[in-house]
Amino acid sequence: MVIDDRSIDQFDTIWNEHYGKVFATCMRYVHHIETAEDLTQDVFETAFSHWMKKGVPTYPSSWLIKVATYKAIDDLRRTKNFNQKYEVLKTEYLVKQNFASQIEQDADVGNDMLRLMLMSCHPSLSKESQVALTLKYVCGLTTHDIASAYLTSEVTISQRILRAKKKIQRLSIPFHLPDPENDDQHLNSVLQTIYLMFNEGYLNSSGHQLVRHDLCHESMRLGMDLSVWRPGHAEVESLNALMCFQASRLSTRFNREGEMVLLEHQDRSKWDRKLIDQGLSHLLRAIEITKTPGFIMYQALIAAQHAQATHYAHTDWSTIIKLYDGLFELTGSLVVALNRTVAISMVYGPDVALEQIRQIEQTERLRHYHLLYSVKGNLLHRLERYDEASRAFQHASTLTENERERVFLTRQAQANQLNGKEG
Repeated sequence: MVIDDRSIDQFDTIWNEHYGKVFATCMRYVHHIETAEDLTQDVFETAFSHWMKKGVPTYPSSWLIKVATYKAIDDLRRTKNFNQKYEVLKTEYLVKQNFASQIEQDADVGNDMLRLMLMSCHPSLSKESQVALTLKYVCGLTTHDIASAYLTSEVTISQRILRAKKKIQRLSIPFHLPDPENDDQHLNSVLQTIYLMFNEGYLNSSGHQLVRHDLCHESMRLGMDLSVWRPGHAEVESLNALMCFQASRLSTRFNREGEMVLLEHQDRSKWDRKLIDQGLSHLLRAIEITKTPGFIMYQALIAAQHAQATHYAHTDWSTIIKLYDGLFELTGSLVVALNRTVAISMVYGPDVALEQIRQIEQTERLRHYHLLYSVKGNLLHRLERYDEASRAFQHASTLTENERERVFLTRQAQANQLNGKEG
């Protein structure tokens, strides 16, 4: 196999898509984060070395999981703990049974991923640590990727992860599925983290990929696993609804050239109607459980309005404003206030929305948030204030870490600059 940029990209993709599964498989047996990290690194080094000579197998996930299991067995053989010795014998028996069926193997990996998520989101850990651990171990993101996503330094993220790992070991936080009926605090942590994980996949914060489909799909799978572990919970159903609505238009968010396509220009005939219907089913179940929306249900209700509109102009923007009002009252989030200005502009005009943008700018809390200036640029463009719009888009382009998004924003700036000269 010739090593070129294409094969390196392929290996990077395999790492991103399968790191969490391999790490979770190792954790199932060794129950020690640093040991599992070392084993996972060894698995990928073995894989890439082998694949450079023999080529990537048709099903790399199965290959990686099998090697991870064998390496975990070898590690356990070197331990003196009786219970771990028992795990070796039990695992070796399963391996001799040819890894059971593929369905059973997938179920094992799925449960391991849920256990890993629950361990990473343990309530004794800070929210920042929960997110960092999940993005690193469940999603396979590097410390650089995580730092870029949260506008902080790699050193800060590394220290955060190190402190969290030490706390997990010190408190003996288990790698298991706890009793779902008495674990609401734990559940809320997991919900928030899956939500952030899906968002990272939906709009990748750094690199050349606009969307990370693997993160979106893994988030959706974890959401469904969560609904089995914790059935009849409104926010769990709402999260699954929200992810279905958002995922339904993943294929229309960029064109053949890989350029971003905004919601108003997307071909709605190509939206995945099956996912939209699934989302509506989840949302109806959530509404049946409670009539008082939570953080995630509000967003699912907003996403449902977009998913059901046959055209951008036909969207029920007045209802969306009311939903954003409720969400803002619940959270006080300036990002929510920013999103609300888009709906305001569609009902009351871009000039009214722009005044609200100015109020948000005065707080300076979103001064490094590129979407603030992207929304501002769009409003200025609609008001035909092209020079100002160009400057807003250009500033937004300097704040994003995503290369494709930067290209899109730069082109918006250039187009508005050209319009300004023609005007």
